[in-house]
Amino acid sequence: MADSPEAALRESLGRVVEAGVVDIAELADRVISNVAVSKAMSLADTTSAKAANHGITREISTITPYDLPKAWAAAWADVGFDGIRYAGRFSTSPTHRCCALIGPAGESSEEADPAPIPAETVAATAGIRAVNRPATVTIVPPPV
Repeated sequence: MADSPEAALRESLGRVVEAGVVDIAELADRVISNVAVSKAMSLADTTSAKAANHGITREISTITPYDLPKAWAAAWADVGFDGIRYAGRFSTSPTHRCCALIGPAGESSEEADPAPIPAETVAATAGIRAVNRPATVTIVPPPV
């Protein structure tokens, strides 16, 4: 999740966006939805200036594979945090933050957003250009 539609889109697309351009097919069936949270939640805020006092660096938002972030999430869950607030891996704006909730994966029992925003609209707002890219061609050498 993210605190802006642009950050949510960038995080969901990841490396599919190259130099501010994305294939329109990546946006076709994608929407950005608002999520209503039914209870107050306590988040470990890795964007806080005080996070460094606990051994957190910006690396927590970018490191792959996710073994280290998962270990931190487990430790935070053990002390009662419901999730993590972090700087997005693919969103460089200092005002855009993301949130990951700790818990079992799967569908939510929360109501669906009645007015999700089409990804094409969010991409245009974020300055991401959607284009029709030609299909890639793989050249296979002849058999020997």
